[in-house]
Amino acid sequence: ALCSAARRPRPGAEMLRRSPARLKADASLIVQKRLPWQVRKNMLRQQFWHEEEKKPPEQSKTPGIVVEILQAVRKRRRDPQLWTNLLDQALVAQGELSPQDMANVLSSMSDARFQHNALLDEFVRSLSYRADVKAMVTAMLALEKLGLPTDALRTPFLQHLSGGCEELSFGDCRRVLMALARCCPSGRVQREILDELCEAIVEKSEDCDPRDLIAVPQHLGRLRHSHPKLLTIAANAVATIIASRLVVLPLDALR
Repeated sequence: ALCSAARRPRPGAEMLRRSPARLKADASLIVQKRLPWQVRKNMLRQQFWHEEEKKPPEQSKTPGIVVEILQAVRKRRRDPQLWTNLLDQALVAQGELSPQDMANVLSSMSDARFQHNALLDEFVRSLSYRADVKAMVTAMLALEKLGLPTDALRTPFLQHLSGGCEELSFGDCRRVLMALARCCPSGRVQREILDELCEAIVEKSEDCDPRDLIAVPQHLGRLRHSHPKLLTIAANAVATIIASRLVVLPLDALR
């Protein structure tokens, strides 16, 4: 009896004798350790390159000269020598500027009521063939504010716009209509393009804010163009604003 008691394992002895299950080593790591260091270094370098390619591209920052020009406008600085120096620097850095940067420079120049002829010629020439809708509208409005002709921008823009209004967003269609109303005298825009633009606004205006359509009748009046569907939608938007008592700007109310 004493011998059998001595042979019995104590409680928990089996738990102590068991060793935890060993994790299997990664075969690729074992192979890499056997490879020469130069080969392993090249493999790691390729791995890092692939990881960098997978990272999303960082958004381009606004160039410093554009930031300085925007700050000069906010501070309402009107020194001609200052603006000459800033715009000279912007002209030198033209290759680093995006179309939107160029349009912002033109807009700032119009706000300051200052003209730099060399910069105007170069930026207008560049924007005429590589600007998107937002940049083109901004540049056209800037030239109109300076009292300069917009033909150099308007002609290629209308050629590009013809047949492509359906690809624009609702906001871009509104911007184009507003720019054409301000920059183009009545009768200078083909009726086919205006009809196409108005049809695109009608199709994309579903579930839009009615305040986005309150200025449409004024734009159509300036262009001397009547589009029954768009005018009906704009009138319904005005009725909705009146019934719901939405807050509107005083200038929109005067329109």
